[in-house]
Amino acid sequence: FELSALSYTLTTTHTMTSSSAPQSQAKFTVVEFEYSAEYPVKVEQYLAPHIVHIHAHTATNGGKIVLIGPFLNNQREENATTATGGLSIWRDATDEEITKYIETDPFVVHGLVEKWTVRPLLSMGGHQAFENDFYRMPN
Repeated sequence: FELSALSYTLTTTHTMTSSSAPQSQAKFTVVEFEYSAEYPVKVEQYLAPHIVHIHAHTATNGGKIVLIGPFLNNQREENATTATGGLSIWRDATDEEITKYIETDPFVVHGLVEKWTVRPLLSMGGHQAFENDFYRMPN
């Protein structure tokens, strides 16, 4: 592969329709959250509403949120009070669904999230539950 060809494939996966397009069955999106300086001060106040928000969306969105949670500082940490950011992985969600979720998240509404980045993900491997969604090399 040439890097430029691979970059083109990765950034245009969701719009390609030709037979040379990746053969993934699902569109995955990753959202990375960077917490603000207010996070350590406000996290205890807004953690419960944030978790309610997560559970409400995972219960009603047909499994589109595959995984969500904070980055921990080490393997032994069991709470999110010192986290510096978080991540969510979405499956077959529209930009509108993701945006609505983010803009109504209590962490975003109350300034605990400084910024977020939304990126498409080309699934090339992972748990067998997603086996039919992995990238397949064109023939």
